Amino acid sequence: MSEAAAARASAIERCGWARRLGAHVAAIGSGNACVEADYRDEHSNTFGLVHGGVAASLALWAGDVASWSSQRVSTPAAGLGGRPLTLHISYLEVAREESLRATATVLQRGREVVHLRADVLASTRTVAQALMTYRIGPPQQAQILSPPAMAGDSDVLDAIEHLPKVSPFIRTCGIRLHRADRDLAAMTMPLAGNESASGALDEGALAGCIDTCAALACKAFHDCAPTRAATLSLSAAFAAPLPGDVAVTGRLDARDGEIFTTRVEAAAAAGGGAGATALVTYRFA
Repeated sequence: MSEAAAARASAIERCGWARRLGAHVAAIGSGNACVEADYRDEHSNTFGLVHGGVAASLALWAGDVASWSSQRVSTPAAGLGGRPLTLHISYLEVAREESLRATATVLQRGREVVHLRADVLASTRTVAQALMTYRIGPPQQAQILSPPAMAGDSDVLDAIEHLPKVSPFIRTCGIRLHRADRDLAAMTMPLAGNESASGALDEGALAGCIDTCAALACKAFHDCAPTRAATLSLSAAFAAPLPGDVAVTGRLDARDGEIFTTRVEAAAAAGGGAGATALVTYRFA
């Protein structure tokens, strides 16, 4: 085990979001890592299933540690920073009141960019698969060239009455629902308790909020009360770390029967920097 990967694993386990999910790094190899979380009620969505944000978080953490687990980045590691750039996760099966574990493996490593794959399992079943890219290099200040079109709009967020929290997952990460209709789904999530190892908002927590926002944007267009619902895939590009509370907004892009595609944006709730853009494919039945 490299010293850099061990230090990264320890930092992740101490961060607020990992503690909330009860996650721990179970194994570190050369170019691979495994992160686990025993089931908690806080992991579940409104249908009693493990929320997709849990699987995404475990995959991202496993990818993070795996990215640091080679000699190329462990010597010397001083002065280097790391963060995820992209995540594409496909949800293959649902998990109900089950513990999850994610194993990530490096596929290709460049000078700074690392490509990885992660498999997320419940017992022996693969419930999700993810492809990720990470950057490890000297810390840089991200430049936002075009502001987000929706997220971080104080007029949108302030003008809308808050809705009640609707699931254990939403309650545990403190998501506040501002709106969910055919024009817009909007919500905010606090930094407190959802921090990453760097102290910014954890990208796994952000993926969970994006997933939730997409589901609410789709639900407004469903013709009757759904008996089943599931995220099929989530593709996110992380523009820059968010050092404070986040505003997440989503609109439906397309519908094909039971299949819904939603575009979601995340930005600093106080206005300013973009955090992520995502496309989420969802199914209601």
